[in-house]
Amino acid sequence: MICRDNYLLTREYLRYLSEVRQRDSTTVYRHKSWLNHTLQWLDDVPLPAAQEKRPVLPRYLLDVARMTPNGIKRTLQSARQFFDWLMLYHAATYPAITLMWIATLQPPRQCAAVPRKEPEGVTLEMVRAIVALPRDDGDLLTWRDQAAAAFLFLSGMRPGAFCSLPVECVELSRREIKQFPSLGVQTKSGKYGLTHLYNIPDLLAVVVAWDAYLRAQQMIYWYPNINVAFGLKQRLVGDPPTRHRRNALNEQMQKILVRAGCPPLTAHKFRHGHAQYGLERAASLADYKAVSLNLMHSSLFTTDKEYAFLKTSNVAARIARLSQASPSPAGGQLATLLRTLLAEIEREAEPEI
Repeated sequence: MICRDNYLLTREYLRYLSEVRQRDSTTVYRHKSWLNHTLQWLDDVPLPAAQEKRPVLPRYLLDVARMTPNGIKRTLQSARQFFDWLMLYHAATYPAITLMWIATLQPPRQCAAVPRKEPEGVTLEMVRAIVALPRDDGDLLTWRDQAAAAFLFLSGMRPGAFCSLPVECVELSRREIKQFPSLGVQTKSGKYGLTHLYNIPDLLAVVVAWDAYLRAQQMIYWYPNINVAFGLKQRLVGDPPTRHRRNALNEQMQKILVRAGCPPLTAHKFRHGHAQYGLERAASLADYKAVSLNLMHSSLFTTDKEYAFLKTSNVAARIARLSQASPSPAGGQLATLLRTLLAEIEREAEPEI
């Protein structure tokens, strides 16, 4: 049976995340889920005796809970932040919780030995296959989803923000998107951002045509519902987006990807595709930072950690090319830029309290 005092402390910590750290409800819910594993590990053992609990938390997550490597990493990260908070706000009550012990809450070595899954992201070729699908006159559903696929790739927007995006927030003449919560855009953690679309002409043409149609129909939202009742002409519906709109977007993106002969990826994978497209073409730290800002990340650490992947095939090709390349006079400059990036990543990687 879970110790009641432990449970109450985690709930106090979750209120702290919400009220003091101003984390959004989705983030708080995720921390609640991760902390539940820590509570289950402790069981009836009170927090002052956590250091004596066996098996230790990392081994419990691996051997007993049998979590995935990523799940173990997330759970331990959340646990470390919780214990850091405990030290800061309840040090007198829990003197046995020390920084040295908190530092031991690291993923087991076996997790590092598990091959990392190849990154998934919607590629430019996939989006072009989608927009090339044939469409009958009056088929608003296909037209909307083709435009949505192009827009998601060009913008890198999160699906929740895209589903709530008003037409008035789109300025295609400057390729600007106003991701402003004050205008109704449901951004993560209520962030504000003026973001931009990649300048890829064939995809922009699809976006521009759909945008013009929406304005002619006086639609409020860029991804509206469509009435597709049997035997009736398809028509746009201007109702406000609900929490179900994002689920519908995921389903539609998966369907249209399959129609185009591609894997059924979710709408968020277009965001991964946007990031990978830009990062692969970044020629300087400024380019890298521009992609990060366009994703509305608070730091380069998040961009590098979550989106800067190289597939195994790309690594092999680059190593082969480097084997034949001559020393580059720009090598020193690149090393300096890399040290700057790594220094920022190291600072951002410190536990958040």
